[in-house]
Amino acid sequence: MNKLYLCGMTSSGNIENLKEMIEPIKEYFDGLNFTFHYPKDGGAAYLEDNKKDGKIVYAEWCQRHEYSLNHFLYQGNMQNGDYFVLLDSLERITVEFASKALPDFIKQMKQNNICMVSNYGKGFLFRYDESLNFKGSPHWYITNYTGGIINVELPQTLFYNIRGQKRDKFHFINHYGKYMLYPYGSNHALLGLEKNGDPKELFPRREERRLEFREYLRNELNIPLNIESLKSYLIENKDNLPVRLKYFINNEKVWNDLYRFYCLNDRNIVDNHDHKDMVQI
Repeated sequence: MNKLYLCGMTSSGNIENLKEMIEPIKEYFDGLNFTFHYPKDGGAAYLEDNKKDGKIVYAEWCQRHEYSLNHFLYQGNMQNGDYFVLLDSLERITVEFASKALPDFIKQMKQNNICMVSNYGKGFLFRYDESLNFKGSPHWYITNYTGGIINVELPQTLFYNIRGQKRDKFHFINHYGKYMLYPYGSNHALLGLEKNGDPKELFPRREERRLEFREYLRNELNIPLNIESLKSYLIENKDNLPVRLKYFINNEKVWNDLYRFYCLNDRNIVDNHDHKDMVQI
């Protein structure tokens, strides 16, 4: 018999999110497969207590989403023909979905050789095959799949997220800033480019500038590549920023938003990916 797993990656500080996600629906899954990023806390213990036939694996967070996703994928407890649902810690599927819609989806997948079902373009239900591989960070996708892919638009009575409840409206400022500091290979610079022109033309230069910015922080300003260190530097030096740093702020929406929020106390910033919506310093 094929098994059904609930999968994801998480970290400390998420025990309540994990309970909210898993507790109502855990009876409908054969096990939990999660990558948990150190340090361990009560969330890790909760996953271990409820993993059943699944496996909880541990890793240091290395700013590569694809690594963390493949980490649980390659543990060997899932076999070809099993199925798994992949959720972020702020995504939810309802009991109605787990008990009724999910078995129907799997039945259709078997009948029509479907390997992945996505919701509004984001994969959430997969048929396991040992050739599967996650690629991309922070915006991941699946490769080496064998079979078809279908996209659905599920109502919130079945599948929803609580990001709006858990995050304030300026969450994106730090979030995007964090992603733009990720190591070589990040695809975050693609986000929203279609609103500003042809992504194929815009992405290479934007990504080149992102990498240049990281090297400038590391080698010239001696700033650790994390968002808290960058914020502190901007706030402490807002009246005397180096010319090179001003160049980066004037030419990248993410850094411009960060500067406006923390140095100008601008609270009119919106998450619009509009590269014309910047201030010049």
